[in-house]
Amino acid sequence: MFLSDDASASGKLDLAGMRAQAAKAVARGPSFPIKLVSYKYLTYRALWSSQVRLRIHQIPLHTLQLAVNNISVNPHIMTAHNPATIESVRKLLTTPSAGTLPEDPKPTALTGPQADMLNQLIAHFSSPGFRPQEKTLDSKGREKLKAGGPLTSWEVCSQLNREALVRCLRADKWELAKCKARLEDTIVWRRSLSGDGIDIEEQALIIRNEAQCGKMFTLGFDKVGRPIVHMRPRHQSTGPSGNRFPLAFWLIDRAIDLMPPGVESILLVIDLSGPQESPSAKQQKEFVRTLGAHYCERLGQALVVNMPTIFVWVLKLLKPLIDPVTFAKAVVDKADPLVFAPAEQLDSPAGGSNGYDFDIATYWPALTSECTRRRYARLDEWVKMGKTVGSSELKDPSQTYRSSSSASQSSASTSLAPSTAGTSAHPDSVCTHDTSAREPIPQALVAVSQ
Repeated sequence: MFLSDDASASGKLDLAGMRAQAAKAVARGPSFPIKLVSYKYLTYRALWSSQVRLRIHQIPLHTLQLAVNNISVNPHIMTAHNPATIESVRKLLTTPSAGTLPEDPKPTALTGPQADMLNQLIAHFSSPGFRPQEKTLDSKGREKLKAGGPLTSWEVCSQLNREALVRCLRADKWELAKCKARLEDTIVWRRSLSGDGIDIEEQALIIRNEAQCGKMFTLGFDKVGRPIVHMRPRHQSTGPSGNRFPLAFWLIDRAIDLMPPGVESILLVIDLSGPQESPSAKQQKEFVRTLGAHYCERLGQALVVNMPTIFVWVLKLLKPLIDPVTFAKAVVDKADPLVFAPAEQLDSPAGGSNGYDFDIATYWPALTSECTRRRYARLDEWVKMGKTVGSSELKDPSQTYRSSSSASQSSASTSLAPSTAGTSAHPDSVCTHDTSAREPIPQALVAVSQ
């Protein structure tokens, strides 16, 4: 063990000892027994502090990911997972109840003026010279705009598809200028969190410690196929943390990854029973603001179970910051998850019968591996079909895309995912995705909760 109790409290790590053991592990090959260090020390403070980031690059990242993805945790020893248990969690993450999914979903029908506005939005973000404008400060502390890098294929696929553009237009009451600004701000915000956003393993490593107590997780689907995100503040066990809200946004993104075709929103179930440490009013306002600004129409319904009287006053305080349509989605009076979701999709604390008991050791690898697989498959399909800004992710016979054969004829192609064959980016596309170089871990990951 590389840390004393005093050192672990301050987040210090014996880097030399860890590097030496990791180097020996790499030399032994991928089948070595993983005993690098007790997992409780592989936390955001320890691994990703400014001191460690300068040196940790000497250990191959895949080594750390191997340690996280293929081990289970007790307070002192790393042991191998039971694959069957992980698979059972995966089924709960991916299997809505029969009869709850949209049948043959199609793109939303628009009126003539709405279609014209959508086309203007598509033209704006399709411009070859478009660059998201990032706000920076000059040497005198004055705010100025700076052009960022070109759009990636993943940004176009995930943030600028037809469904995303229409959601934003609806949220902004079909005000084109306002929608343009919101979409651009969202792209810049997401870049500050995770680069181009398709790889989630690095963020998963950072915030895993924050998630291990089970205070927030996504599991199950409601009666209309929406993924369910559970929040249980009483399970907070890590003390005040800058990763609280980044965890919330990260898990909402994972719920989006798990959405079946035709489903665009989540069911949020917040259980306020038991003693809990609440974020400050300032933090709650910032969370609500960020959620409203960058997750257009992603909240389908919010159930607040066991709400204490004091939270009623907090809700009144936040009401002016919440869009009236969004506020109307909150159910606080005798909210019952079983009214909205089948019992087999809920665990016993939510009144369900699926028998699930949260365990980070099996939940985390099941969630991250399934979402990673879906994200790369989604991008592969997008590029293979020759889709671009404004293309629908649903089956739309009115739209014609480049055939996959035309894309594959290119002599210059870009790999989309590890171990993925037969799919390549079109050489004429500005938005090509290259996974050969990883983005560094950004400091802005915790900015929203400070």
